[in-house]
Amino acid sequence: MTRIGTDIGGTFTDLYLLSKGGKAWSAKLLTTPRDPSIGFLDILEKSFGADPDFRNAREIVHATTVATNAILEQKTARLGMITTAGFKDVLEIGRHFRRDLYNFFLEKPPVLVPRQRRIEVKERTAADGVILTPLDEQGVDAAITKLLAEKVEVILVCFLHSHLRPEHELRVGAMIRKRCNLSVILSHAVCAEYREYERFSTAAVHGAVMPLVHGYLGNIERRLKAKGIAAPLSVMQSSGGVAKAACVAERPAAMVESGPAAGVISAVEVGRRLGFGDFIAFDMGGTTTKASLVRGGQIAIKTDYEVGGGIQGGFGTGYPLRAPVVDIVEIGTGGGSICFVDGAGHLHVGPQSAGAEPGPACYGRGGTEPAITDAHAVLGRLRADTFAGGQFPLVVEAARRAIQEKVAGPLGMELTKAAEGIITLANAQMGRALQLVSVERGYDPRGLTLVAFGGAGPMHAAQLAAELGCPRVVIPPEAGVQSAWGLLVSDCRRDLSQAFLRRADQVDLSALKRLFQTLARKGAEELLEAGFTANALQSRLAVDARYAGQAYEVGVELHETPTFTPEMAGKINRAFHEIHQRLYGHSDTASPVEWVTLRVSVTARVPRPAPRKLPVADQPLAQRKRATQEMVWLGKRAQSPVYHRSNLYARDRIAGPALIIQEETTITVPPGVQAVVERTGDIILTRKGGK
Repeated sequence: MTRIGTDIGGTFTDLYLLSKGGKAWSAKLLTTPRDPSIGFLDILEKSFGADPDFRNAREIVHATTVATNAILEQKTARLGMITTAGFKDVLEIGRHFRRDLYNFFLEKPPVLVPRQRRIEVKERTAADGVILTPLDEQGVDAAITKLLAEKVEVILVCFLHSHLRPEHELRVGAMIRKRCNLSVILSHAVCAEYREYERFSTAAVHGAVMPLVHGYLGNIERRLKAKGIAAPLSVMQSSGGVAKAACVAERPAAMVESGPAAGVISAVEVGRRLGFGDFIAFDMGGTTTKASLVRGGQIAIKTDYEVGGGIQGGFGTGYPLRAPVVDIVEIGTGGGSICFVDGAGHLHVGPQSAGAEPGPACYGRGGTEPAITDAHAVLGRLRADTFAGGQFPLVVEAARRAIQEKVAGPLGMELTKAAEGIITLANAQMGRALQLVSVERGYDPRGLTLVAFGGAGPMHAAQLAAELGCPRVVIPPEAGVQSAWGLLVSDCRRDLSQAFLRRADQVDLSALKRLFQTLARKGAEELLEAGFTANALQSRLAVDARYAGQAYEVGVELHETPTFTPEMAGKINRAFHEIHQRLYGHSDTASPVEWVTLRVSVTARVPRPAPRKLPVADQPLAQRKRATQEMVWLGKRAQSPVYHRSNLYARDRIAGPALIIQEETTITVPPGVQAVVERTGDIILTRKGGK
């Protein structure tokens, strides 16, 4: 019954394994950027070396940044498009929204399908679904011939209003497949929603990464088979649910935020075992920091996601992707973020990262640019001999040299002050991300717990909580490989949507029920094929709603089984007014509400591991101290105790300053902060005088 989760990040590849009897094993290795699948197989082999029985795993669940990186680096497939006459420039025109109104040099991301490979054909469906112009099949044949001559790898078929009448797209898809073996993306199949720009863009994003994802997943599966590993491969989706690799390969853009989504799911499980549901998930890795708000134990899902806008590009700078994505704010601040002083004498941290090759200067792998990790090394907040499980010793002198030459010297500062300045600036940037998911969404962080994880998150969490006002920090036992663990506690999930533009007071509930059942049945088919029973499946309803006359809508999730009664409709409308009030500061219960899109999620729950039950220690904490190390806090040096997490037990209390080390991460306990070990193995950090 062994299950393995592997998460490939920009700096490290993480693995978490659960086997029969609740036995757990984890590891962290440097990512192999040139071919991430090498690191994937290397870390698997490391687990098999620890226990040969692990080779008989029942399932391998995977998360990766391969799809996202391909778009960010513009290493996308050669696309062709067949579209309705008069609409070839939809992708070029986009929306009126401009991220920076007064920037005359603002550049939009390059269109994924160049104009010469966007071919128009005669056909037209009206907004009510009536076919105005029949499909010109001779024109389609000519378009296919032209695209084949252009040596495209994927052909998109994007017709106006195909979400209402897909017949023309289906016919063109059949004609393409009859003539060649190229991949075909039909816009209605990946986004059955109105707004042609978003639908066309969604199809383009799927097509842009399809050959790469097909090759990547196929390569992994072939290598697993060659090594005699029979475990099927599953992939985490951006929605926070797991699907079989073959299913994801047909909807490759569904994996653009797979790793961060797994981290949020894992944080929800931490909240459940500790009995709280309102918190901020804070995930700081080697390259980026991710933050997400969870209320009532429910993750927030958004469908107006953009990919490829750059780590700090913001909305309006990337490619729209209409798909369910866990609501995450991501910034380019991670342990490997490069620190530098510009020509005006200003210090910057990130968004460029040293990554895994060469890594921060202290890695001793040829890096000369100082990074956040180097600042921690200089301040004594890392153990040189145990970093990343002791795979390689940190070269603290290299960190000192890099910060002195690139930061302290140019700023005319003492070395440790420069290092603390780096940490302070990094915290300010990450604090902004935490504010975005709390204060700017109408929630007071003073009532929220901060769940911190990732390789670097536990080093910054206590200071960030103090600045934000969060009363406590929770650092799970799996913190260093949290997203990999999250892969094993994430349910299997399939998401579907369909345009459903109606006034809420005029909705035919019986028609709504039929549409819901159709979508739910379609989603259930894949999960039944994966081996789940019908009794294990659960279908949920969500509606995108707006006030009549508004241009955009907000999502309303129904967390219980839909009843399709007037009471259910009333509950959805009331929830819409409440969400609108919280997001925008006003609502109008007298105004008519429109339902725009119906969304259905079908999930199959996977078993969760039993929580740990740590015993109480039979010897004093002082006797379990591993070492003493000098740390610097606010310019003051202090000899601080160092503990290994494996030697901590329930009810242990550690007063800062102190260092708690484990194989995959390091926890810093600043002065004035107390760490308490819970029975579950979670460590709770609170400020002196706090709760």
